Amino acid sequence: MKKTLFAVALLASSSAFAMDVSNPFYVPMKGDFLSETSLVYTNWEHSDAEDAVLAETLSYGITRNFSMNATIADLRMFDYPKYAGYHGHDRYDNPAWSAGLKYNLVDCCKTNWKVQLGADYTQGTLSLNNYLLALAGFDHHAKAISAYGKAGYQMGRFLPYLAATVIKPIGRDYEGQPVISTRAALNTVLGKKTNLDLGVTYDWDNDTNAGKHMSAWSVDGALNYVFSDCMSAGLTGAYLMRTKIPDWDGTFDVDSFKVGVNFKVAF
Repeated sequence: MKKTLFAVALLASSSAFAMDVSNPFYVPMKGDFLSETSLVYTNWEHSDAEDAVLAETLSYGITRNFSMNATIADLRMFDYPKYAGYHGHDRYDNPAWSAGLKYNLVDCCKTNWKVQLGADYTQGTLSLNNYLLALAGFDHHAKAISAYGKAGYQMGRFLPYLAATVIKPIGRDYEGQPVISTRAALNTVLGKKTNLDLGVTYDWDNDTNAGKHMSAWSVDGALNYVFSDCMSAGLTGAYLMRTKIPDWDGTFDVDSFKVGVNFKVAF
């Protein structure tokens, strides 16, 4: 009997750890909260422009697989890309906020399949986290709605997954078509307390002033240290490999990278 109880407890703890707060499909349990604090620094074109975003996201579990979330953030703009329609050397702070929902179509603790849908409403600089919106000169006070989905399959220590996001700026200040972002990623356990998430993202925008599309390839990664199933700290990074932006004389590339830190805790 003791052996049976021990096996059940071990299985439960393994399932919980498999869905620790750093897992890309994690949502807080019913009645629980998840706090995520992050700081991300972006360097555009060898310091031609720089910004930093400090954000706090609080999620609440409505059911076991359904949660709501809200984010407040502040962007510190040191300079702004001249090619985005600005003159550069603009320095300011700009607040932003968002609210959204997440839903896991399957119970991630009971099956190897992972499927999640979500939607967000954003006002302000959070949308600058997308390269193409920033390069298109997306107004810092404008609004956007986004919808996303991702699906993956747990194979032991490895969780490959695909994600797609559609971001549609709304309001009179931006009348372009949605930006579509697709990402292929792999989440893997490196040790008892660490995991790694690596991905390749392709962003595409078909509507520009020049009548041509913009596109961007980027790679990103996150190294997480998992203190327990309800607490983790991570280092994040991304590099914009190649970007095509219509110009009067054709296209040109933009070089940029991001580095950041985050801390997550469920309670």
